[in-house]
Amino acid sequence: MINFISFCTFNARGLSDHKNRGKVFTWLHNQNLSITFIQEAHCIEASLSIWRNTRGGKALFSCGAVRSAGCVILFKPSLNFTLVKYIADCKGRHIFADIDIDDFIYTIFNVYAPNTDDPSFYNDVYTQLTSNL
Repeated sequence: MINFISFCTFNARGLSDHKNRGKVFTWLHNQNLSITFIQEAHCIEASLSIWRNTRGGKALFSCGAVRSAGCVILFKPSLNFTLVKYIADCKGRHIFADIDIDDFIYTIFNVYAPNTDDPSFYNDVYTQLTSNL
């Protein structure tokens, strides 16, 4: 049984460069967090195996482009959970997931909003969150 879940959210401002990604992952590892929500990861489908090998543990991705967007949820390797449901958009803007830890379902989500005032983005996120999980 887990005693507590620690988490943080982190705007990475780009992790496509392996040196920067290594520094950030080392820092995150030293924080001993259960779950980390990263925005502006700048991850692409072709590099996901590198991300997984660098970090260890499970990860969920919503890929953006090499120089923009991208959301990631990283799980501490020792966190014992089951992924129940996972939804990611194709623009690197959000991830929604239901995870089971000790027979309790947690809904977690990571959202990287555009830097323009776009009410339709938030309406879309709300609709997807309430209708899919």
